[in-house]
Amino acid sequence: MKGSIFLIYFFIYSIIMLYVGYYYSKKQNSGLEYFLGGRNIKWWLITLTFTASWFGPTGAVVSMGKAFSQGISSVWLIAGPTWIAIAILTALFAKKTRRISEEKNIFTLAEIFNLRYNKVSSLLMLICVLFYLTGLTVACFLGMAKALSVLTNINWFLALILAGTVATIYTVLGGYMSVIVTDALQTILLGFGMLIFAIISWSRAGGWVNIKQATIGTEGYTNLFSNFSEYLPMIIAFGFGWVASQEIFQRFASAKDENHAVKGGWAALAINIPLYLLPIIAGLGAKVWLTPLLKSAGDSSIGAEKLSFWVAANALGAFGVFLFVAIMAAIMSSADTFINTASMSVVRDVYIKYFVKERKIDGIEMVKISRIGTLLFCIIAIIICFSFTSILDALFLGSDILVCGMLVPLVGAFWWRKATAAGATASTLGGLVFVIGDFVLHRMGVSVPWPGYPKSLYVGVLLSIILFVGVSLSTKQSETSDVDVFFAEKK
Repeated sequence: MKGSIFLIYFFIYSIIMLYVGYYYSKKQNSGLEYFLGGRNIKWWLITLTFTASWFGPTGAVVSMGKAFSQGISSVWLIAGPTWIAIAILTALFAKKTRRISEEKNIFTLAEIFNLRYNKVSSLLMLICVLFYLTGLTVACFLGMAKALSVLTNINWFLALILAGTVATIYTVLGGYMSVIVTDALQTILLGFGMLIFAIISWSRAGGWVNIKQATIGTEGYTNLFSNFSEYLPMIIAFGFGWVASQEIFQRFASAKDENHAVKGGWAALAINIPLYLLPIIAGLGAKVWLTPLLKSAGDSSIGAEKLSFWVAANALGAFGVFLFVAIMAAIMSSADTFINTASMSVVRDVYIKYFVKERKIDGIEMVKISRIGTLLFCIIAIIICFSFTSILDALFLGSDILVCGMLVPLVGAFWWRKATAAGATASTLGGLVFVIGDFVLHRMGVSVPWPGYPKSLYVGVLLSIILFVGVSLSTKQSETSDVDVFFAEKK
């Protein structure tokens, strides 16, 4: 019976999301509307879609489970890196991205690389972006499938198809506007859900004193810097890697003007600081009151990625349904973002660049092409889900590609005049090859001469920097490179 209730609420929630997609499907008249909302998005919507896009399965699901099992230091897994990335993105890229996007009609990071460097580096950036966005979309689909299968008792495969189909349909129909409007709604849902969950969990635990008393035998549980060296590679991968996130550049580019872009970014940081602490607080409190329940139910070994679902189904009564909706809102809001952003690259950087070329296409045709590209990407992402069992595995692979293959040449494009196309190409290619090779070898259990994952990131980042700086200093700027636009102030 309980599973049926969760399923009913999922369908109600899905109908609302689908209606938003249908509503905005009638308002799409061009690629600019479909992917950037006509560059007319106000700062508060930038803030809400920024927040919803990044909170996702790790913020709503993994963080709570990690805090429950590992303690307060789990804040460094997702929360801390997110705050770092938002601050860097807003301070260094918001204004420049908005200005350059309008002046040069830029939508994607590959187009930025084509403008700043050359076609080769642009193609490599495209490959990195698609790898990254595919990894994150897969992570979201996995999160939704696990939530549905655990809470409704339906087959995992069916849960994946149901959740993936809903996210796909409303994103395909309404484009960027349906994404940011549903993101706004979902930010409110997930915010209230996480807040109430944290309050309930903390109250049941009896506060910090009881948590410390109950975890005396768990070394480092209440130490913020416990095992910090183990989290450091994650801080690098997530905190600095997410600076190269195309979905956030898309949000800055869609802002009404430069001020709206900057204001939206800083407001997002202000919201994300307390928001990301809520699942940590809930997890710490749950250590006291949830542990006995899990033992009595025979589920004491339940994994971090399923813990919050178990709580929603078995330990929170009527509020468990609302928590389920909040979790689905968090995950689906990230999924629609990655879908729309990835399809933007498929359409702009692949179809138009290599198939349309000089041929003129009108706005309606562009919207049709964009919807087809979105649908194809979703189908591929759902298929890839069967190769992963862990949300974090998919997330790590995507983030590793960001930090080792994209971050260094992207920062150089905006902030180092001497950066060259050859340097960007060498850095991106070297980082991408290293990450994929390391991931494959790690999965195969092959011994390598560098530190094991995730500390192998140090090697990847260092390789990217050395290649970028060394090759840039020994080569000249490409004749097609437009350097000045990246360093000019708005007239």
